[in-house]
Amino acid sequence: MVTFYRHKQKIYTKLNELSRLCGVDVGFLVYSNSGIAYTFSSPSFEVVANRFLNEKMEELCKVYNSISEKADAEKQKGMAMAKAEAETLPVEKDT
Repeated sequence: MVTFYRHKQKIYTKLNELSRLCGVDVGFLVYSNSGIAYTFSSPSFEVVANRFLNEKMEELCKVYNSISEKADAEKQKGMAMAKAEAETLPVEKDT
């Protein structure tokens, strides 16, 4: 953290240059050992964080949907196999 405090302004300057020269949104978050948050962002940390979180949420939804579809297919396959097996079993008739 001492190194960070010493070079904090240089880091912020470089992040600002990166944002402007490349035309990108930048978000930087560092927590100290005591839990103090230091941030730098362009345009704002909230915008950058929301964009990141929304993209991650979309990825998670895609993964969930894929897993859900596979589980449904396995369930249907299991039900079809159970039905086919039940049809091949001999039927005992009570007299």
